[in-house]
Amino acid sequence: MPNNAEAPVIAVVANDPIAPELLRFLVSLRRYSKDLRVRIIPFNDDTALCRAIGAHFGCEWVEDDLSRYDLFGRELFDDDPPQQPYPYMLGKIRKLWIFDQPGPVAYIDIDTIVTSDIGQILRQAAEQEFDLSFASVSKGWIYEDVIEAAALLRRTNGFSSSFLFKRTNRLTFDAISGAIRKNLPHYQKVRRRGVVDQPLLNYAVDQLPVTVKPMYELVDISSDTVASRDLPWFKASIQADGRVLASGKPVLYLHAVGKYKHSREYDFLFKGHLVEGLFQIAKAKPELGQRVFEAIRQWIHFEAEE
Repeated sequence: MPNNAEAPVIAVVANDPIAPELLRFLVSLRRYSKDLRVRIIPFNDDTALCRAIGAHFGCEWVEDDLSRYDLFGRELFDDDPPQQPYPYMLGKIRKLWIFDQPGPVAYIDIDTIVTSDIGQILRQAAEQEFDLSFASVSKGWIYEDVIEAAALLRRTNGFSSSFLFKRTNRLTFDAISGAIRKNLPHYQKVRRRGVVDQPLLNYAVDQLPVTVKPMYELVDISSDTVASRDLPWFKASIQADGRVLASGKPVLYLHAVGKYKHSREYDFLFKGHLVEGLFQIAKAKPELGQRVFEAIRQWIHFEAEE
């Protein structure tokens, strides 16, 4: 176990077009973990509003040179971009920054809301033996259904990259990029088209001698409801304080993906956190509150009633 008495760092990637998502995420995180250290990785240079929102919630911006991650993305995808617009979407590759950091670091997508005390859960998990942990499985978005991927499909963890918890320094960016470069022709054949970082991370981990475990094997959280894609709402229980339980166990976070994205339960939780964040900022910093309100209006596309 790493000799680290402090809570693990939380890292996210953000820019201004998704500033409302950052606001919503930080409101949910700070409800349970007021002092947890949060580092925000810039998706690109369009970050003025996100920087102001992050400062309000006590976050730190990553000011490191991120060009090595950008160049790696161009190396992989210039000939066959996985998504458009390109190369804009390569900002997703910057989450690999966590693998260059010492000590435990957790990465979370910001199109989520935290629904449990994630600081406490990460501290408990860090006491176990593993190199990398994940919260949910996304096997259909890792490899193409081709002969060259058959062996990988049988053995892969197939984890989603929406939540990653790096506990040790055995899995580094150099190790990840090296595993891809060493097997680049094979990787290009088997990676799932239309997806950016999940095939990359799973392929690298499938090649490397590292220990990977799901969070629900490390701590007592729900095993099949840690992400919304498979969340059976008839088994879930929303608490008045925003926590979500499934079969009596905490749900780590809810992710705005899959068929539940437009459910009434999601609408209640996600928009509720957004409004709460707006009111918090507007009360403390009226000018910033107005900027946030305008961003939310553009993001949600409010329509005037006839």
